[in-house]
Amino acid sequence: PPSVAELRSFLAERLPAFMVPAAFVFLESLPLTPNGKVDRAALSRVEAAGASTADLADGYVAPRDTLELRLAGIWEELLGVERVGVRDSFFELGGHSLLAVRLMGRVARLAGRELPPTTLFQAPTVEQMARLLRNGAPFAPWSPLVPLREVELDGRAPFFCVHPIGGSVFCYRDLAGRLGADQPFYGLQARGAGNGDVPHGGVAEMAAEYLAAIRALQPHGPYLLGGWSFGALVALEMARQLEEQGERVGLLALIDAAPAQGGAAELPELDEVAALQLLAGDLGGLAGRPLEIAEAELASLAPEERLGRVLERATALGLLPPDLSVEQVRHLARLYQANARAMASYAPPACDSRITLLLGTESPSRERVGEWRRIAAGGLEVLEVPGDHYTLLQEPRVGDLAAALRAHLDRAQEEARLEAVS
Repeated sequence: PPSVAELRSFLAERLPAFMVPAAFVFLESLPLTPNGKVDRAALSRVEAAGASTADLADGYVAPRDTLELRLAGIWEELLGVERVGVRDSFFELGGHSLLAVRLMGRVARLAGRELPPTTLFQAPTVEQMARLLRNGAPFAPWSPLVPLREVELDGRAPFFCVHPIGGSVFCYRDLAGRLGADQPFYGLQARGAGNGDVPHGGVAEMAAEYLAAIRALQPHGPYLLGGWSFGALVALEMARQLEEQGERVGLLALIDAAPAQGGAAELPELDEVAALQLLAGDLGGLAGRPLEIAEAELASLAPEERLGRVLERATALGLLPPDLSVEQVRHLARLYQANARAMASYAPPACDSRITLLLGTESPSRERVGEWRRIAAGGLEVLEVPGDHYTLLQEPRVGDLAAALRAHLDRAQEEARLEAVS
């Protein structure tokens, strides 16, 4: 039979993350009752025995105190897992960005203080989260920088990757993991992603705030920048601002992006209806199952009904967890609306830094390479990697993207080394 890893990879290509089973039990056949129906009581016993065997093989560690027990209960409830060990990773059990928001809301109520959803990147297990809560130290104030892989900075220079239109950087977790244990990787999340702050008003404003955070960590270049989709436009503007400041960009990696046309006429109103359509399209694209809701259908509904309709359709298709709130959908729609407006009003300038454009072989962005050539005053290199706009960042195809990006990161770091000694 296929291995658990093969099964998990197969299902991950076809299902949303939260629908991929956390545990697998292999049977020769299903237990049946005398009348030929599935014996669910016997099946439960088999599942429990199989889970126990898997626990031993995987080094299951049970909760050891009240705090770990309560945290494990939250993990189990939201992830739909029967038993969570204190060293089981939230992400490896099927956790994703929307579940992270809900989970951290529950943990915050338990702890009696605010906890950003990105805390899960630093403490993805019950054991690590309990340690953070026991320490009682205040969490750092919100920052656009989210460390997806922290490595001592006396080695390789960090790669900074800007969020897509939805504002979150959870989509980069697989890419960060595939680039190698020695490559520091920082996502740049949008203001308003995971907190109640007002989103940025424009691309230039975003770029300036992100650069302030980056330069506090790395005062001088060469800088290694990138972004997927909308994030590529922000990375482009960051490169322009760095050039104005006399800094060098060693790598500008734009992942499956089409250049913005500039001028708000591209998206005339960008009201809640348009934002909800963008959100629905992204949800369907990420899960590989189209979620199409006509503009006329949404426009005919009252605001609360619109949000409910998107939530209802997305839940029915398995694109969103069943207990996601209307308020969470509203928050996502506001971020999409703000970032879409920023994109529509941004006219990309000519860029003196060399652009590396990584395009999916099944992406419509391949048809707009000529527009990038007009922007890329410093040169343009186009690479194609397997996948469409969404699957190139997901397992198993993210491995090809990571290999191409790693080669260019290596080249940029070697160029910086030679420049430093010359």
